[in-house]
Amino acid sequence: MFGAGFDLKKLDLSGADAARPFLTPMVWAIYSAIHAITMHGVVRWSVLKFGLGAKNLVDDEKVAKLIKAVLPGHAEFIDKFGPSSYFNVLASLDSQLMIELDNMLAGKEVDKASIEQAVDIVNKSHSLLSKDRTDAQSRDISGGLDGIVRGSTSASDFFSKG
Repeated sequence: MFGAGFDLKKLDLSGADAARPFLTPMVWAIYSAIHAITMHGVVRWSVLKFGLGAKNLVDDEKVAKLIKAVLPGHAEFIDKFGPSSYFNVLASLDSQLMIELDNMLAGKEVDKASIEQAVDIVNKSHSLLSKDRTDAQSRDISGGLDGIVRGSTSASDFFSKG
């Protein structure tokens, strides 16, 4: 069976959290978006797996807004294909993450606009994860989603992490 053996409770994100102080805001923001979109899929899969119905399952608009915040050039694609396109967008997010990691390693400066965009992305990621966690709890399938959401972020948070 697809997904057999996956235990959300055993998911260890401590390595990513430990790296955060050493990453640029945009690298962390893109990672947060990938994480939120992936966890959103896990919640959706869990609800379907347990046969709990799909009505009001997810807020697809939150996912779309998050993707558009990271990849504005994909807005038309997201609007056209909706939720079925989210998986395909992960490859583009991965590519964008690699670009940002290269920029970070090259020592490129981080400007105010980039920080503000990163804050927007992280906040949208947290909002999506919070909603998914709440939905999972209301359906009693939250095992492992507790603790994944770490609150919202402001621009000053990025400066105090390192």
